[in-house]
Amino acid sequence: MSAVDRNGARVHPRDMTGLPSSTRACMGAIFFSLALLLSPGAVRAANDTPDNVAVQRDIPYGAGDDAKLDLYLPKSLAGSRRPLPTVLWVHGGGWAGGSKDYVAKYAAALAAGGFAVAAMDYSVPPKAIYPTPVRQAFEAFAYIKRDAARLHVDPVRLFIAGDSAGAQIAAQVAAVATSPAYARRMGVKPTIAARELRGALLYSGAYDLATMGFDGPITSKLAGPLAHYAGTQTFRADKTFATFSVARFVTSAFPPTFITAGNDDDFEDQSRDFAARLKKLGVRVDDMFFDADFTPRQPHVYVFAVDQPIGR
Repeated sequence: MSAVDRNGARVHPRDMTGLPSSTRACMGAIFFSLALLLSPGAVRAANDTPDNVAVQRDIPYGAGDDAKLDLYLPKSLAGSRRPLPTVLWVHGGGWAGGSKDYVAKYAAALAAGGFAVAAMDYSVPPKAIYPTPVRQAFEAFAYIKRDAARLHVDPVRLFIAGDSAGAQIAAQVAAVATSPAYARRMGVKPTIAARELRGALLYSGAYDLATMGFDGPITSKLAGPLAHYAGTQTFRADKTFATFSVARFVTSAFPPTFITAGNDDDFEDQSRDFAARLKKLGVRVDDMFFDADFTPRQPHVYVFAVDQPIGR
């Protein structure tokens, strides 16, 4: 996908020619599939699973009622054991709720584009606190790798994706997988190797608590949920919760990344700053942002509003 100027014109994406050909192909196909999500056809099919996609629902990937995922696959795989590049999607919900059902149509569209997509649920407060969802994402990766042949998963072409709070969790997963020091500090053991994680897709996330304001339409409601997630009311000063600010811990080994946020999104600055941080480290980044005066203004997780003019 590409950036957009004030007239709605597309700007060519950042060159990815330095990436391995298999990674370029997968990232290109993902961006094409995401572009389809913003098409009028996606609007008409918003609540339907495409006829060419099969879904296996509520597959347990770990212990507990929340540790379940839905797997989306192209029906064209029937009778085949062909492995596919695989996206693990972490849903949003303010670190306090949400559901894998929220991303069903997006997962289905990616599957229709030739991917295996695992949309995962995870535990939230009061049942579990930070960093449980990060650990569960690695449990989900371990599960799909363990049963890769049956699930049509290519265990060396894995992607992590997330929206809103899920984007922050997904970014942490990518950082843990590519930074042993960060993994040790978090106390999370990665179940995938850095070379197996080929890319990250991050929509409207928060990546640095120190620069995150709490006075916006969305962020003004997040202090309470974050306190519950951290397990302390003093979460902003808590040493354990400091690792939440993934922007401060990423390295040049972070995988190629697509990152976006709207111009009417409380997390726009967070997303722009994180993209800039990754680029400074030499990470391959393809971003999509909007000029301040671009109209109609694009809201939080604007890509989910497929009926907006930007999608036509």
